[in-house]
Amino acid sequence: CPFCHGWEVRDRPLAVLAQGERGVHMATLLRGWSDDVVLLTGGPADLSDDDRARLDVAGIPVDERTVRELDSAAGELHAVVFDDGARLPRGALLVAAELRQRSGLAAQLGVKLVATGPVSPEAVDVDPLYRTSVPGVFAAGDLCAQMPQIAAAVAAGSAAAVSVMASITEER
Repeated sequence: CPFCHGWEVRDRPLAVLAQGERGVHMATLLRGWSDDVVLLTGGPADLSDDDRARLDVAGIPVDERTVRELDSAAGELHAVVFDDGARLPRGALLVAAELRQRSGLAAQLGVKLVATGPVSPEAVDVDPLYRTSVPGVFAAGDLCAQMPQIAAAVAAGSAAAVSVMASITEER
């Protein structure tokens, strides 16, 4: 995440490995941390003319070669290595990853799930008070397709706790 890890890699040559709009979004966000950002698509880029124009304006080149490996030592990235053997020196690589819940608890409880998009395929549906479709069951954090950051999860958890307490008080 550019917000979670961008500061640590600021001013280094950076790359994003992603496709389509998500790759454009991630690369343009990284541009705030470095003047040297490359979008790697790992094959033919799935980019619209508008996507390419946004990248051009931001000064972000697109490299469609297939990535073979990452050259690193002691936990530091040195280069991206392509199938053709060429190397692209980089100080960090942001990879688009799909987030998914590893627990089946939400499904076991029977709460309504909603489709959320490419980052997380589904999430628990909650109202503004963090109530789910099952009375007495509340949910917060990245389980509910909020920004998947610890700070956002803590804030949502705190707000949900207030809602839980209000619910318990009302029941009494």
